[in-house]
Amino acid sequence: MATLRRARDRSKDRNVGRMDRDPDQNPFTRTGFVLSAALVGLVFMAALAVIVDYNVRGPGQKQNYMNPSAAPRGPGPSGPRATPYPDVPSSAISTAGPSNGSCPSLDAKDQAIPATAPAGISWEMFRSVLLPSSDIGGPAVEDDGISRCYADTPTGALVAAAQITTRYVLSAGWEAVTRAQVAEGPGRDAYIDQRLAEEDVNGPAGAPEPGEATQIAGFRFLDYNPTAAVLQLLRRSQNGGLVATTHTMVWSGGDWKLRMETDGSDSSTVQRVTSLSGFTMWAAS
Repeated sequence: MATLRRARDRSKDRNVGRMDRDPDQNPFTRTGFVLSAALVGLVFMAALAVIVDYNVRGPGQKQNYMNPSAAPRGPGPSGPRATPYPDVPSSAISTAGPSNGSCPSLDAKDQAIPATAPAGISWEMFRSVLLPSSDIGGPAVEDDGISRCYADTPTGALVAAAQITTRYVLSAGWEAVTRAQVAEGPGRDAYIDQRLAEEDVNGPAGAPEPGEATQIAGFRFLDYNPTAAVLQLLRRSQNGGLVATTHTMVWSGGDWKLRMETDGSDSSTVQRVTSLSGFTMWAAS
């Protein structure tokens, strides 16, 4: 019980803000959710909180999503700089060939961090979320619901972050996506174990309906080299609220992969954003 309590406290402190709303609308007060949280912590629900805007649905409409506007406040974009890819183990970084199938060669070679929205980006809908893709940056391959093969460039890392952080949460085949596109380690194992336990209690999470999903709105690089990138993604909810999440991407097995925190969360910080200073606007037109 002490271990479960510590895991629950870490997840709550990291990603979930307090929700002072009507108990009938608050998923934290529902019996099924409370039981699930007591068993497996809040990591999966916190990931949903960033992607799905809970406030869109009316009272009494049952679902498992939380409100991204409840994310705890953290240092703003002008605050402390994130530590460049902290404690990324060398075993998580590889220049070997792809481990999940061969990738075609991509023309992108530019290692400059984009100062403006990358050119040549198209946006396609995935479970109510518009996701970016590029002929030169990737993904170059999609098979079995997994979009992979990104360019080893800042733009490739950026597109991969937008794609992977959405797909591993919302995909019907989330476990396959997680195993293929999240770097091996205790964080990946923790997320899979916790989500499977969550589904044992409450069943699989449904896809967000149109208008419920937050959308990519911008980005900010904190650090980059060809083997690791630390960046922030900005997501906008239907009501205009902005949330920034910080992600570490590592070049592993010939492709960009998401590196999870040891508790299974995908972001070292989740911040409500009131100033766009330091961010580059990037969204579907």
